Amino acid sequence: MSTQVKFKMHEGGFFSNFNKVITFLYEYERDEPDFPISQILWDLKGQPFGAFAYNIDNVFKSVFAEYGCGKTSFNRKVTVSEFTAKAFQTFTGKNAHDLYVSADQTWREKLNKQYKKFIIPGEVTQTYIDEIDNKKEFNGKLVSVLKRNQLLKCEQRNGLMPRIEKYFEEIDKIFDSDTYLYLCVDNINDLNSFIHRYKRCIYHPNMRRTGSDTDQEPHFIPHSERDAINTFVDLYSASKAQHFIHPVSNMATAALYFNPEMESIYIYE
Repeated sequence: MSTQVKFKMHEGGFFSNFNKVITFLYEYERDEPDFPISQILWDLKGQPFGAFAYNIDNVFKSVFAEYGCGKTSFNRKVTVSEFTAKAFQTFTGKNAHDLYVSADQTWREKLNKQYKKFIIPGEVTQTYIDEIDNKKEFNGKLVSVLKRNQLLKCEQRNGLMPRIEKYFEEIDKIFDSDTYLYLCVDNINDLNSFIHRYKRCIYHPNMRRTGSDTDQEPHFIPHSERDAINTFVDLYSASKAQHFIHPVSNMATAALYFNPEMESIYIYE
């Protein structure tokens, strides 16, 4: 039988919704191993176009040529609420703490297979990806840093976003004369602090950033769909590293399965 998959929207960013798609594909292929999924009919209705991540169908079409679009059949019908519960219980919010610290990290490879199988970048996105894959600095020792604004402290294990000093401590353990940092950072003040301290820093120049750590997340600002491509490319760049320093975040979860070989250095207060 055919079915439509509808995801309940919430106030989350691009990778919150992206992870819903990937974990949905993982759940169905895991539950129905003899019935491979080739395409999915997404009926994803978000909020009016403002914070770009909400209107997921329009946004994803600007980033990807394919992301499981189309029709398929299933041997059984799983309700949206059943899937949403699975996704949120495991991969988002405070629950991701347990995912990151677990001795079993096979989830990264499993989700990576879904990502590679079903996600096909659009022409513009692929051009950026090709540039990143050929970037000389990304072939050396790269440490990626994901630092989010305080608005997301609610997702952290103790309700506290790690201080920038915690990042410095971890970077100092592995930073040497051959190291570059890739900065995936929400606000300009933190970005400048990393640049001032470590000098050899790379970052996406076209990303929206806020003025301070206490401002709204950058993706809450209404803007063009090109910013969705920048967001995906920013995290793809971060996933090219050998080491990844991060708090709880949907962006962190995605980066970890983009590159299952990357070392996760998970920090929390």
